Amino acid sequence: MSKVSFNVRDIISNIVKFRWLIAIIFFIICVFLKLHFSSIDEFNKFLPTVLSEREVNMYNIHGKSRAIRSDEWMVHTCRYFSQKYNNYAKYSTRNSISPTNMVIDYYAPVKDITLIGKPFNLGYILFGNERGLSWYFCMMQILLFMVAFEMFLILTKRKILTSAVGMLMIGFSPCMQWWLIPHITILFIYAMSIFSLGYYFFVANKAWLKILSSCLLVSAIVGFCISIFPSCQVVCGLVVFFLLMAVLVRDREKIYIFKSKWFIFRFLFVFLFVAGVILEFIITSKLDFAILLGTEYPVGRVCTGGLDRIEDIFTNLTSLFLAYKDSNYLNNCEVSSFIHFAPLFLVLYSKIAKRLAKYERKSLKVGKMLVIIILVELLYMCAGFSEALSELTLFKYVNRMNICYGWTATIFTVWCINIIWTHKNIFKYWEYILYPLLYGFVYFNIIDNQTRQYCSLRWLFLEIVCFVIILIFVLMQYKKTASFLIASVMVFAGAEVNPICSGISPIVNHPISEFVNERATLNSDDIWISLGGHSSIMGTFLMANGARSLSTTNFYPDIDEWKLLNIDEKYYRIYNRYAHCNFYLTNGSQNVELASEDSIKININPITLKRLNVKYILTTADYLKDFDMQYFNVKPIFKQDNFEIYELNYARSLNN
Repeated sequence: MSKVSFNVRDIISNIVKFRWLIAIIFFIICVFLKLHFSSIDEFNKFLPTVLSEREVNMYNIHGKSRAIRSDEWMVHTCRYFSQKYNNYAKYSTRNSISPTNMVIDYYAPVKDITLIGKPFNLGYILFGNERGLSWYFCMMQILLFMVAFEMFLILTKRKILTSAVGMLMIGFSPCMQWWLIPHITILFIYAMSIFSLGYYFFVANKAWLKILSSCLLVSAIVGFCISIFPSCQVVCGLVVFFLLMAVLVRDREKIYIFKSKWFIFRFLFVFLFVAGVILEFIITSKLDFAILLGTEYPVGRVCTGGLDRIEDIFTNLTSLFLAYKDSNYLNNCEVSSFIHFAPLFLVLYSKIAKRLAKYERKSLKVGKMLVIIILVELLYMCAGFSEALSELTLFKYVNRMNICYGWTATIFTVWCINIIWTHKNIFKYWEYILYPLLYGFVYFNIIDNQTRQYCSLRWLFLEIVCFVIILIFVLMQYKKTASFLIASVMVFAGAEVNPICSGISPIVNHPISEFVNERATLNSDDIWISLGGHSSIMGTFLMANGARSLSTTNFYPDIDEWKLLNIDEKYYRIYNRYAHCNFYLTNGSQNVELASEDSIKININPITLKRLNVKYILTTADYLKDFDMQYFNVKPIFKQDNFEIYELNYARSLNN
């Protein structure tokens, strides 16, 4: 038995030792097989007619697409695909009248110096859309787990089991899986990367690790800075900075900066390279930033917090079941959370700190920093900041503190578990049972009506009992049992969120895909517009197949387009920096309606189609019959399912 146990430990040790090589090999295999986790299969619901049934059958391997993740399948993926027809240039007119800065456009693949900070997009440029999509998703998923493991190795002083638990709590967290889109999950990947690489930058004593950490740190910092998602970016940056400082103080005897004459050169390399890339990005994009900063959001919005309840500091109990049953309020992404036990460990922290003060004072600095960070986050969430303090701290941009808190709370949970498993006799025997039971009792009594309506009390009770049992095993230091239970919960909650698919047939495997691509190839400057109830969805589909489409999502206002639309300037302010543009024809006056915070309904006259120089219209059957199209020769040229494409020829000249 001891020999078998030794062999298992030896295998695990080798896996950890060669983890990055294994990850790279796994990544290559996944890209070769064209695997991805996108929900683009939603397009097949609108366009059931396909060119090849074989491709349909080969596409879905496991799971199902998620309609609610429209930011991914409808917006980002289609925009990335459109860059193929723009030669991956920095500016594109594939989704607007005037050129759009695609670097600002949430991680769109661009042949630009900023690609240093966007390794996720390299596959698009090297291999095109099919393997580019696989490269993007597989790298994101693999790095999510790998950098989380690396971060916890540092925080736990190389405790493999605890780090693996932390990796699963981050990687399979419902929050990270439901928000598997550029401006959230990737942002946290960069944050954890900066923490780990920053640590190795200071403590590495091997030449290859010094060089590698310096080069990769440039990529991580650039990527983090150009993410342009302040809702999480501000807090993530602060957490990483202060937590890294605490860990470096803890391990200060390992720091080699005073023992290496090359440190100053590595520091200057990182600083100057990052500063140069960011400065080039800002200078060449200053006009676009001016437009972006002139919108209602983000500049016009000042968040002060104070909107969360005491229940929100606990894991949302619906999170475990969202992959199997949709939320009954808000959407699955909005209600998803991290699975953590921070509220209990905040209460137990004084006992943990007392033990550390006696035996491991250096580690106490990390714990204190995590507690301070969490308390600041909770203060902002539940009590709120004054407007002046929000302005000073840049928290005025933070409207997703619950996500940042969940991430920090998970880190704190894993750190506390590691301390408990490292130091014996922190708690008395009766405390092993009492504290988890009290935690469960409080948890059960704060369940709100929305959660009760989502799931029966019996299942909620069982969920809390599961958490209580895990905590009992954690406090009793039954490491393997507790780790197995945590891993089981995380896999159940997160592994089924996103589908596993191969290829891109939902976008290219349709007669209409082939037709649009052929027409767009003949004249790439022809303008297409999608009208009616599915305007934005089909508009992005057109763009993904090579057309220059106006019915898409604009990341910042196209003022030239607004002028051509002849829309009153009073509507400019509601033209959000992230707006799904849905176009509808009207025989009356033109106007704009703010349908939701990120969606606008644009009612236009047929005569405006001339101002926009529209060549093709995609809409549902018979949509145009109710409108005055006297100025046009309208020719139906293609039909699939319930959609038709019309070619416009102008019968007479029009006055503006």
